[in-house]
Amino acid sequence: MASAGFTTLQATAAIIARLTGGEVPATGLKYHGNHISPGRRDAVFQMVDGDVRPKSWYPGGRTAARLKPGMLKGAGWGIAHPAFGMPKRKRRLATAPDRAGAGAAA
Repeated sequence: MASAGFTTLQATAAIIARLTGGEVPATGLKYHGNHISPGRRDAVFQMVDGDVRPKSWYPGGRTAARLKPGMLKGAGWGIAHPAFGMPKRKRRLATAPDRAGAGAAA
């Protein structure tokens, strides 16, 4: 689930590039860690390094449990504002010529 946002960006960029005749850009995948919460008062936030290997330290207990509401609020905001940060009219679709009208006029 944590990588879904980045893979969605890659898929969207690939679709847009193919529709507009552009080049498919490579999007980097940034994965920071896992948040595991068995309840409201206890949690573990396991951080990972650049190669997605677990780091030796992690916040746990109440400290990690306090991170969860912020993460959920951020995820909810992202769902409510799906176009935030997207470029405005950066790419346009090419329209195909109207072949039906061309034959009737000739």
